[in-house]
Amino acid sequence: MNTIREVLKTKGMSQIELSERLGMKPQYLNRLVKGHVTPGVFLAIKIAQELDLKVEDVFSPVESKFK
Repeated sequence: MNTIREVLKTKGMSQIELSERLGMKPQYLNRLVKGHVTPGVFLAIKIAQELDLKVEDVFSPVESKFK
């Protein structure tokens, strides 16, 4: 689960603007925001830095069904 959509709304930034800052395709960022893909560590850090947040403030682990 991620909070990118909420953070963008609060900061008045669009997904397109964020994707341009990150150097990625807007379609991929949209899939990430919707939870269809999970970013790697490097990308998660870049997104958090671009939003001036900690990674754990943007992304939270989904509870695993395996224990």
